Amino acid sequence: SYQYTMRGGTPQPLAILSNTRTYHDLGYVWYHTEGLGRDEQRNIVSWVQAQLAWDASKDPEELLKTFCQEYYGAAGDDVRTVLELIDGSIRKLPKVMLGGAGDTQSIMTDEVIREGRKTLAAALEKASDREKERLVRFNDTFEMFCRRGLYVRAVWTALDKRTPAAKEQAVKEIDRFIEFWQERNLSETCSPSILGGAKEFRKIEKITPT
Repeated sequence: SYQYTMRGGTPQPLAILSNTRTYHDLGYVWYHTEGLGRDEQRNIVSWVQAQLAWDASKDPEELLKTFCQEYYGAAGDDVRTVLELIDGSIRKLPKVMLGGAGDTQSIMTDEVIREGRKTLAAALEKASDREKERLVRFNDTFEMFCRRGLYVRAVWTALDKRTPAAKEQAVKEIDRFIEFWQERNLSETCSPSILGGAKEFRKIEKITPT
């Protein structure tokens, strides 16, 4: 079996974790996943995948719970809540592609952004020391997803409305994303190509409204 993760900048569905046992039951003896990006959300998924590749009889949900509790300490359950919040949004999509700007904005709805931010803000109050450093990195990835979803939604709106105000709002959201990326030095934990995509979208400023 040869499969892929989502492209960088788009949250990874958890459905990939339930596939391993199915492949095992079908008699598959070779399993490969090509990672199309990196960030603190998909790193968790990859860890669970590795455990399942070693022992397909394990419960992926229990493995996910174990990782979150052992890696994030008191904030572990909150991280799992956010992972499930994102995954719940993904499961509502009519079709899941390999990921991209359009998928990110569809997944990161205003509700997901609002609830995820609230959950992680509370989680940061519970964590300390090494666990808090890890949680900050996860929060950075979540916030990156949020801001990418917001700027793509603004770009789609600008391309639809073709008004100066809509274009100005799109440019403003893109700049907020780029500033956050640079401020948090996200190239250390996320795929640098995500920033490149934002800079390409920034060229919307050159489009003349009709």
